[in-house]
Amino acid sequence: MRTSILFSLFLLSCFFISPILNAGERLTGNARYDLLNIAADSATVQTSVVTRPEVPEMHLKSPLAAAGMSLVIPGAGQAYTGSYWKAGIMVCAEIAAITFAVAYTKKGDNKTTEFQNYADEHWSAVRYAEWIKAYGTDYSPDAAAIASAITINPDVSLPPWQRVNFAQINAWEAQTKTEGFSHLLPAYGEQQYYELIGKYIQFKFGWDGYKDVFGWTGDVPNSDGKDYFRFPLQMNDYSTNRGKANNYYNTAAVAVWAVVINHVTSALEAFFSTRSDNMHIIKSDVSFRLDQQGAQAFVATDLTFRIQL
Repeated sequence: MRTSILFSLFLLSCFFISPILNAGERLTGNARYDLLNIAADSATVQTSVVTRPEVPEMHLKSPLAAAGMSLVIPGAGQAYTGSYWKAGIMVCAEIAAITFAVAYTKKGDNKTTEFQNYADEHWSAVRYAEWIKAYGTDYSPDAAAIASAITINPDVSLPPWQRVNFAQINAWEAQTKTEGFSHLLPAYGEQQYYELIGKYIQFKFGWDGYKDVFGWTGDVPNSDGKDYFRFPLQMNDYSTNRGKANNYYNTAAVAVWAVVINHVTSALEAFFSTRSDNMHIIKSDVSFRLDQQGAQAFVATDLTFRIQL
């Protein structure tokens, strides 16, 4: 109550006493004239402005910068904007995808080394060439001449792929024959070399599990008894292992795509999230005015909002 009285007296001094004191310099001694002047001064609007400090403006984040950071390192753009839980998700996804890619690439490499070593040990270009020289002459006169011309190095200390001329073998394979030699033997060491020798029946003659028609039996006889359709079981085993290696590499490829997708997803999420956050940043200005018009005194407040888009 006491405070209210003091505040009221303060307002009176501002709105009524001050005009009287200010008018004192213009008093003429004529009571009626002087009172009218004081009343006119009191009717003048008196304004005292007190302004609160402006609310600090939040700094806008760049959507493009956030997207670029996440495109390079998933989660970096989210960390830049303060979305740390999103950053954690992106980082975990990146680590998981890279781990799968590396692990399955290594498994594929190991399985590839395994089946290639097996092929080097059990499939021989020399055995394949020997079969062509022995039975390739039965297909056609031209094939017979080419088969007879194939040379084999007698030095058994050399690996089989160094004892034969692949061009001579390919020349015979390219001839028109009655039963399918549809592919040419690729050069040793090529990816196609290891694939074809376990994929096509024509290369069964190079496997050490194959036996020819002269008193030998194949591992999987065909019901029609034709030698061409008999092949060793080791071809199946070899193809199975090669297929496992390919499956490992396919899984690794999917993981690599997951890494790429994670980069793109993180970049897009950072861009749109940052832009959305910027649209909600508000800057406000607040000011108070003590106004009087005649005998009426009041407090006016100005509140201004500015939205950063």
